[in-house]
Amino acid sequence: MQERKPFFLKRILELLQADLGSAPLSCEFEDGSLFELGSVAPPLYTVPFLGKNLTIARHPAEITPQEKIAIGSAEKLARLLLSRLKESPHPRPGEVGAFSLPHFLAALHELFKTMQSRAILLDNYEKIIQLNQQILLADDLISALQVIMDMAKTTLGGEGSSLLLVDARTGEMYFNVISGEHESQLKEIRIPSGQGIAGSVVATARPEIIRSVQDDPRAFHNVDTTLGKTTRDMMIAPIIARGQVIGVIEVINSLSPHGFMAEDLEFLSNIASHTSLLIENARSKQDLLRTNRELDHKIMEVQALYEAGKVLSSSLDLPSIKKNILRSLMRILKIGRGAILQPSYGTTVMIEHELSLTADGFKESTLGGNFQEAADVLTWLVANKEPVYLKRSESGMVQRFLNSNQRLAEMGFAELWLPVFSPHDNALSFIIALGQLEGEPGLPFLQSVMAQAESALRNIESYHQALVATEKENHVRKTFQKYVPDRVVQEVLEETEARGPAIQQIAVLFADIPAFTALAEKTAPALLVELLNEFFEEMVGIVNVRGGIVDKFMGDSLMALFGVPESSSEDTAHAVLCAMDMQQALSALNGRRREKGRPEFGLCIGVHCGPALVGNMGASQRLDFTAIGDSVNLASRLEKLNRLYGTSILLSFEAVAGSGLPNLPIREIDQVYLRGKSKPTRVFAPAKEGPAHVADFLEGMAAFRAGNFPDALRFFEKEPEHRINQLFIERCRRFISDPPANWNGVFALPVV
Repeated sequence: MQERKPFFLKRILELLQADLGSAPLSCEFEDGSLFELGSVAPPLYTVPFLGKNLTIARHPAEITPQEKIAIGSAEKLARLLLSRLKESPHPRPGEVGAFSLPHFLAALHELFKTMQSRAILLDNYEKIIQLNQQILLADDLISALQVIMDMAKTTLGGEGSSLLLVDARTGEMYFNVISGEHESQLKEIRIPSGQGIAGSVVATARPEIIRSVQDDPRAFHNVDTTLGKTTRDMMIAPIIARGQVIGVIEVINSLSPHGFMAEDLEFLSNIASHTSLLIENARSKQDLLRTNRELDHKIMEVQALYEAGKVLSSSLDLPSIKKNILRSLMRILKIGRGAILQPSYGTTVMIEHELSLTADGFKESTLGGNFQEAADVLTWLVANKEPVYLKRSESGMVQRFLNSNQRLAEMGFAELWLPVFSPHDNALSFIIALGQLEGEPGLPFLQSVMAQAESALRNIESYHQALVATEKENHVRKTFQKYVPDRVVQEVLEETEARGPAIQQIAVLFADIPAFTALAEKTAPALLVELLNEFFEEMVGIVNVRGGIVDKFMGDSLMALFGVPESSSEDTAHAVLCAMDMQQALSALNGRRREKGRPEFGLCIGVHCGPALVGNMGASQRLDFTAIGDSVNLASRLEKLNRLYGTSILLSFEAVAGSGLPNLPIREIDQVYLRGKSKPTRVFAPAKEGPAHVADFLEGMAAFRAGNFPDALRFFEKEPEHRINQLFIERCRRFISDPPANWNGVFALPVV
């Protein structure tokens, strides 16, 4: 063997050298001998070879991936031939050269088997590529699945192939896509849950080859009976999506004399994986489209309600309200035809106002006409107080009405009738008729529009009653037309005459959600509205409990007043405690949201007390009960300063002193000049840190205000991780290098 080994190795190395572009190489054998082809000189590339080293006269960076493959293949071939030499260490009769013919053939046989297995893998890979190319050309999911089934049948050599899906509700299996004969008959067959070979594969999630279907006790023979044919053998593979079997792919009756092979089953399993991805992607896309459609529809309805609310509250003239609400609903819901209908004389409904929505905008219609024989429909509307879809109804009453008014119905005035009732006597006031609908508005939305319209009618009735009532009744009714907080409304109702704005002592609280814009950009609108409503529900409740009123909402912030309409000595304490309660409630709310994986809110609060102008302000047509003045502005600025100090609550000195709360856990954190103010503002925040930190901070502040910036810096640098300490460290370092002139211990904040 020692004499024969170099012979084969030399031949292999000569072939390898050709693959390496005739580069010189040398190989060290196990016996220590060295074989060289050419003059081997640096640069050198050395790689393990048969337990020793193969050295090539090339720089390592110049060796290509294909050349590395050639080196690996040469070593595998050398090992294969050497293993055969070890089995026959002595020459026998029948040798060919230095290698016996049987062992030479055996080595070649092993090599060919390896090449054949690689060829099968390559063939399957090419088939998968072809399958993917055909799938990409398919127009929809069913077309893509049909491509898969056709390839499964053709490539795997079966009489037919089919895809069966599991009905999520019943567990039954049904034929979804079929390649082969009897497609229409198969699609009518449903296999009961857990039955048949398909049901077994669904349960085990393992692919199978069934050599004899007739002898398999699991076989569901109803399929063969229905089709009048025999299933001899079959392959079946599960379709798995999100860890669950959602169906199977099966190929029946192999056309090969050998039947279905293991490599066929492996290829079918690959096809099943592709099918799973296609179905799952299609379902995800459908879910997304459906969710988007539902969300768009909800947003559209919310917008329509908002627009309708504005229209209904914009005027006290009933004809104007009717026309404007019709325009709003038609524009936002994209409705082609609409009309305002007026019941008259018991059986007649008059068309009072007609509109058409075209590409150029609204167009007034003047066709006119009346609906006749409407007594039954009007009676139904009054009795049920719900909208009616006339075109969708199968009621004989509705059909008789439509037959009697065929011309008007065809014009688009009789698809959806939305009744509006008078809140005074519950009588039918008017009807909003909508036609040429693109979608179908939901019942809750339509009921909300009805409620808003009835509320508008109630306002109109109240307004007209106020015009003819006494002076006091006129004052009360007009007051209800203004938007003011509930507590203020109650106070006004108890007054004999309206009070004008007046200066009074109040406490003001501003609360704002920081970084709300960034949160809004990555949160779905519907969820964002829900989160805001939930947040304000909590915060407004706390303000009410503490005796305050919410003066106004400003997007993601609110302004609350304490001490209006009447002030008391406890107003400032209530405002400070309200700020503490709001932060505590927000922490609990965020905890609940965290458990549900929902976005959390932050909250910045500023509180100040002082004199302000309080009362009804605005134009005669629209008043707003509010407070204005320097005290309000200072509370707003304190709220914004939280971002500078990294705090959540900031109080003015006046708020702290005016609260009169004993043992209030707060500390003074700064004394600053705010922009536009000549007097310094002392700023306080809740003390959340330990006593040692607070003591060091106060020592640092005392040194800072005295102008001893090096000593102040030493105290602040004890805990530089706190945002407030960081601010004072920056100030100290700046003043050490550039001492301020006329220092009085107050820092100026020109941008706040």
